[in-house]
Amino acid sequence: MTPSKAIRQLCLECYGTSPEVNKCEATNCALYQYRLGRKSGLAKSRTKCIRKYCEGCVVGEIAQIRKCTAGPKNKGYRCPLWQYRFGKSPRASEAAKVVFSARTKPLVSPLISTKKG
Repeated sequence: MTPSKAIRQLCLECYGTSPEVNKCEATNCALYQYRLGRKSGLAKSRTKCIRKYCEGCVVGEIAQIRKCTAGPKNKGYRCPLWQYRFGKSPRASEAAKVVFSARTKPLVSPLISTKKG
């Protein structure tokens, strides 16, 4: 699920129907500018807005964001924003790991012998 779809899903859970989401007056909500699936006005990135929303959910106890139990393994409520709670896309993190591991591998030239002796 993309950050846009996750935000939209949460807004639908909050208000119930699409017309009600369109009428949302919660302008102090971190997700307000993205409630319609696109940015309206000057807003931070979607993932940064999700992080801000999560900070409000844990009432300022930032360390609790890491411990959030509303993820995919929860048998109760599963928050659609859970995978983006750190303000980053988990896919971007995986791509960064691949790039980093490629950079840290030693370069071996076929022209240079690595055998000693």
